[in-house]
Amino acid sequence: MDLSGQIVLAYLEEDDTRRVLYRVRPLMSEQGPITLEDLEAYGEEGYLRVAPDRQEQHSFKDRMGALGSLCVIDLRDTQASLGKVRPNKNYQPGRGETNRYIVYSDAVKALPRDLVYEVVTGANSVKALTGLYYLREGGRISGPHCPDNSLSCPDSQVLMPDCERLFLVEMPDHSSRMFYWPLREETPPQQAMPRQAMPEEPAPGQDGAPSPDFQPSPEQPTAEAARLAAPVPALALQEQFAMAAAQLHRVLSLSGFDISPPQAAHLLLLCLLSCRLQLVGDNLADARYAALILLGLLPDGQAAMDTQVVNDEGLPLQLMYSDSSSMRRRIKRYLASPWPVVRLFSARGIPDMAPDFERLDLGALRAGLSGRRPPLSLQDEARLGALYGRLSHEGCALPLQLRARMADYLGYSAQLSQLEEESAFDLALRAYALPYLQARGYGDEEISELLDIENL
Repeated sequence: MDLSGQIVLAYLEEDDTRRVLYRVRPLMSEQGPITLEDLEAYGEEGYLRVAPDRQEQHSFKDRMGALGSLCVIDLRDTQASLGKVRPNKNYQPGRGETNRYIVYSDAVKALPRDLVYEVVTGANSVKALTGLYYLREGGRISGPHCPDNSLSCPDSQVLMPDCERLFLVEMPDHSSRMFYWPLREETPPQQAMPRQAMPEEPAPGQDGAPSPDFQPSPEQPTAEAARLAAPVPALALQEQFAMAAAQLHRVLSLSGFDISPPQAAHLLLLCLLSCRLQLVGDNLADARYAALILLGLLPDGQAAMDTQVVNDEGLPLQLMYSDSSSMRRRIKRYLASPWPVVRLFSARGIPDMAPDFERLDLGALRAGLSGRRPPLSLQDEARLGALYGRLSHEGCALPLQLRARMADYLGYSAQLSQLEEESAFDLALRAYALPYLQARGYGDEEISELLDIENL
């Protein structure tokens, strides 16, 4: 895992007080939590040994001890960060040195006050690991709040529970903490040009080709930008979704899959709302075939097979396939950031292996979903509340991400598709809650009772 060019929230611990040895474990970057799968590159426990930089041989102990539990690994300066992370020459798991890599101490810095905030309940505010924190009270999240007797505190704001900048992070002790990492646009300082070097303004009315880095004035957006920024009317969006769902149903049916129009609409909605999607088939070959069909239906750059992805930053959809809903080798990655799973059955007869089709433009449909989630019906709210309460009581509460995504699915399903509420809720359970309980090790009978569904 390459950390260069990033600033990473990390957990710092002194694992050998006798020899004053420190190590750090990456927790999350601006893109989200560091997965357990990625941490395996650093060794069994996912830590990097902190090696004293030559400039602070004498101040190393005091500075590390003053950082607290949370710090940052700051490698944003690509040139200066070269060589800051390198293999540990003393790596010997049999002798207790389990940290495969080192990071030099000058890259390990104090957590900036306004970079990231822990989200806590009122009773746990004194236990917040960040200096400033957000408070969660029911469905309301507000902050930042400051410790008592603080003389300065930023203006407070309220976050929606489904804010995409809220991340649930697994800590080294296997507990989970929620953090809010706001996005910030960094604008490099402008340097004034020497007066004699300032370019002359063109004469009024003089035409000239725009420079390669020419950007339209914000006050005069291009026609294309205005078209993309314009809200899509609800009725037009419903028509676009219905046409795309019908196209998806036709192609999958001709290709040999036993899929109904509501199931095709369900699959399309999962594609629109998800960054990752796992397709489960009767066998591995059919699951892969379904993923390839879906990949072929989408324009280049809108999706990729999971095995083709090196860096998923900015990629709208990653497709995975399997012959069962078991996560197997993906279990650590799934539990850190769960994704939906959809089951596709193969039909009888001879499939058309090359049906005619028109491509689906997920980007155009997603543009219509960029606003706030449509309000849930009272019945869906009651169903979700009962589900969350039941699972929490049994010690298997759904992660916050899954809860928000189920609510998104139900809200947009009511807006876009013709699914009845009960059918949409059943499909949401099977796509989101069922795989999570299976990944947690629950058996079919337990899951059927917990989710109140049959025919798993």
